Amino acid sequence: MFLHMRAAADDFIEILAEAVAEGTFTTGVVHSFDGSVDDLKKLLAIDGVFIGVNGCSLRAAESLATLRELPVDRVMLETDAPWCGIKRSHAGYEHVRTTWTAKDKKKIDEFDETTTVKDRCEPCHVVQVLEVLSRAMGVDEDVLADACHANAMKVFFPDEETVGGS
Repeated sequence: MFLHMRAAADDFIEILAEAVAEGTFTTGVVHSFDGSVDDLKKLLAIDGVFIGVNGCSLRAAESLATLRELPVDRVMLETDAPWCGIKRSHAGYEHVRTTWTAKDKKKIDEFDETTTVKDRCEPCHVVQVLEVLSRAMGVDEDVLADACHANAMKVFFPDEETVGGS
């Protein structure tokens, strides 16, 4: 399952914990997490819950501090394209190293893998999420990428063997 918790943390966590206890929930991702440290700890106490992080998760300094508490074996990288990109105004932006040329969508005539649409989050921006989250968590990018790959395989392809890293 892919789950959204916006503005309903207490009810969400209670319902999710009940579903786990009843056996109706086995695993899923709390999408676009931007909750508190307390919310994170409560979610991590529930078996099978993974935390999805994207640009919206990396907006505020408080969010970056919260994500330091996130263990690598429970994290997923997201973009939520075309939404939730990492903007210059976000606290995590200073850690972005990978960028692309961005053009107004009206000025893009044909597909060009080196150009993105201005002010739109693209799937390739997942590397920016990795860069910022790696710094926030204090974890090497390669280690974090491998862990996120393993987590995605565990949740979305549980019957497939994971060979190698990302």
